[in-house]
Amino acid sequence: MIKKPMLKLIAAALIATVPMVSAYAQQAQWPDRPIKIIAPFSPGSATDVWARLLAHGLQDRLGQPVIVENKTGAGGQIGTDAVAKAPANGYTLLIGTPVNPIQVKLYQGKLPYDFQKDFAPVALLATLPLVLIVGPNSKSTNMAQLLDEARKKPGAITFGSSGAGSSNQLCAELMGILTQTKLTHVPYRGTPAVYPDIIGGNVTLLFDNVTVAQPQVKSGTVRALVVANPTRLKSLPDVPSSTEVGLPDLVCQSFTSVFVRTGTPPEIVKRLNAEINGVLADKQLRERMEGQGAELYSGGPEVLGRFFNGEVERWSKVIEKANVKVD
Repeated sequence: MIKKPMLKLIAAALIATVPMVSAYAQQAQWPDRPIKIIAPFSPGSATDVWARLLAHGLQDRLGQPVIVENKTGAGGQIGTDAVAKAPANGYTLLIGTPVNPIQVKLYQGKLPYDFQKDFAPVALLATLPLVLIVGPNSKSTNMAQLLDEARKKPGAITFGSSGAGSSNQLCAELMGILTQTKLTHVPYRGTPAVYPDIIGGNVTLLFDNVTVAQPQVKSGTVRALVVANPTRLKSLPDVPSSTEVGLPDLVCQSFTSVFVRTGTPPEIVKRLNAEINGVLADKQLRERMEGQGAELYSGGPEVLGRFFNGEVERWSKVIEKANVKVD
């Protein structure tokens, strides 16, 4: 006969195992309900396009609805914060963008979340180099002419951006640092608003991601002077690389990635990563996105982790040197 003290110990041990069994069961059954992808920028943006491509592919592979929700505002902070406050269970995903590593430095201590502590990397989807464009009637037909003008008239060369602290701004600031030229920043509410002024000659230049800029370049609406990438792009073979124009360190890229809340079970992160890589392996998707200048990735969460930390370090230096501020 088992004595009462022993029975109490056995009962306590059984009770203690219930949460572990329950947690394991939840992980084993994941996903058993719809998954939400938060796109922190507006419908039609590059972030939104990637979110919907991913949602379509994951829905087919996981057998559960995958819903895209656009939570916009505050330079992506509202959508990002929503994921930071969601349960760490793999049912709420964040589409990470270049603003995330930039804001780590730019808003240091002022964000409602600590990105590097509160988010866990899942997968790096793609990088998209930025392209320097000018208006069709610009006097500068190449980088040498543009920089010559910038040196003759400090501050006269203006550049548009999608707002203070954006990747568009920081790439132009980086160019100014590398070439020791003074350029004047003109912030807008999104890059689409910059194009009319670029075309009309009211703003000198814009760095925009290749997916957005490429159709305008090919139609002749704007002129591309350089791709901020070490090598030329297959999708824009006539546009020189930054290395070719003597600026090998002028490397600027937008990127798309997936993060979840820190604390999400590693088994779920691993499964998500595998399924996302499966989506990216689709031949039609790869051909479509590579045709728009994107470089697609595959690999584990550590690939995104290394990439993200590298971007934080790189852009933090530019922010300090250029004394970039936000209101």
